[in-house]
Amino acid sequence: MSASLVRATVRAVSKRKLQPTRAALTLTPSAVNKIKQLLKDKPEHVGVKVGVRTRGCNGLSYTLENTETEGDSDEEVIQDGVRVFIEKKAQLTLLGTEMDFVEDKLSMFYEMTYLPLLKACPYELEKLSSFMFVMFTKEASPSLWKSVLTLQLSLASMFALLASNGTFALTLLKKLGEDNSKNVFIAPLSLSSTLAMVLMGAKGNTAAQMCQTLSLSNSSCGTFNIHLGFQKLLSEVNRTDTQYLLRTANRLFGEKTSDFFLYFKDACRAHYGRMEELDFVSASEESRKRINTWVAEQTEGKIKDLLSANSVNALTRLVLVNAIYFKGNWEKQFNKENTRERPFRVSENVEKPVQMMYNKSTFKITYIEEISTEILVLPYVGQELNMVILLPSEITDVYTVEKALTYEKLVAWTKPDTLSNEELEVFLPRFTLEESYDMEGVLRDLGMTDAFDVAQADFSRMSSSRDLYLSKIVHKSFVEVTEEGTEAAAATGATIMTRSLRKVYKFCADRPFLFFIQHGKTGAILFCGRFCSP
Repeated sequence: MSASLVRATVRAVSKRKLQPTRAALTLTPSAVNKIKQLLKDKPEHVGVKVGVRTRGCNGLSYTLENTETEGDSDEEVIQDGVRVFIEKKAQLTLLGTEMDFVEDKLSMFYEMTYLPLLKACPYELEKLSSFMFVMFTKEASPSLWKSVLTLQLSLASMFALLASNGTFALTLLKKLGEDNSKNVFIAPLSLSSTLAMVLMGAKGNTAAQMCQTLSLSNSSCGTFNIHLGFQKLLSEVNRTDTQYLLRTANRLFGEKTSDFFLYFKDACRAHYGRMEELDFVSASEESRKRINTWVAEQTEGKIKDLLSANSVNALTRLVLVNAIYFKGNWEKQFNKENTRERPFRVSENVEKPVQMMYNKSTFKITYIEEISTEILVLPYVGQELNMVILLPSEITDVYTVEKALTYEKLVAWTKPDTLSNEELEVFLPRFTLEESYDMEGVLRDLGMTDAFDVAQADFSRMSSSRDLYLSKIVHKSFVEVTEEGTEAAAATGATIMTRSLRKVYKFCADRPFLFFIQHGKTGAILFCGRFCSP
């Protein structure tokens, strides 16, 4: 562990009640060298502050003006809009909270957003519109400056992204569920983050169509806030200090002769995962096997043969792959000895046998009269993830509920003040779903057409090649719900409502239902599906 200690503190520089935004900047190598030289030339000074003067995002302006410091400071412009302030002494804090990180943990500080801030100041957070990063170091370590320096912190990117991802999730669920007889299971965050990686290299109408399909706002589309938001969200759900196992891995496979720009490959690596260049032209079969091997590795062997034989060829240019693997145990496990065969009503006249699990305990539940549906929340160990089940009553059906469902309604119906703790008998089928979708047709139907058309696709931000187009997007997903928990993998306004006061003593999922696996702290929909046919 390095002896060089980096003390990182944050100061609120604006308390206007505005939606906070996030801006970021990667310093050029020459700028980094300039900072290092400044430190070397002024050894009597204890540190540097790096600030950005820009219009920022959404019209907000970020500056280093009116910061509280002691002693004189020297200012030098090292890059357009970027200024370095050399301070003899500086002390900036976030509501009295200081955070220390040794050098190899510096990136943890740069990744700070909503959760640690909320913990530090839960009642003041909504009043803060931006935060200033301040850095102190006793020596100019070369490895210190290899990190991307995120100079401004905001919260709006990630949370706007959550709404977009939720809307995209339900749009996909409805589109893939048009055949009422089929089960559906998808990993929307996995898919949207993978598409966002391609969006970084898209331009013009191609980019506009992708933004619309992903439900991204016009103001944020085309800015790096989107990718910073995805990076933050993915790092949050992929944390290793959790009691569940969740791993996501994005990769864009491109034809090696397409001359991809270095900055695009660097951006992929920084925000999503590295790009890999393969020889589709002369070794398409070997390339296909390489992709399948990578996916199997990322999903603990749960997803094999993602790309079928002959699915790529010498004309293939871009293959987009995402793998996500999840395994979590229930906070309150079902006893295997209580599992019994029971009928599952597929339709009014059709029943199929299922292995029905049973658990009697206290769970969070509510009844939404607007759609005549019970909503049950089953937490996983640690309560960091939840399975949310929407079970329509006898007087309606899952397809009606599905059509009426929006992301805003789902959020409203699952808020803590909407749910109540009840002693319940829960009956839930033990089930396994494995679904595979060729996403080209689905995404075309949703308006994303140019990306798949060699004559129309504009990916000029990723390569100088003019024949680039999206050749293949395959989304294969797997989920297993058992007594112990869940194992899942995937590759690829004001609402007025009435909450019933009646007691619900039995929750019996013996008919079609919708289910969502959500990240509890952010509300991100990691997986969603419809179980209607055992």
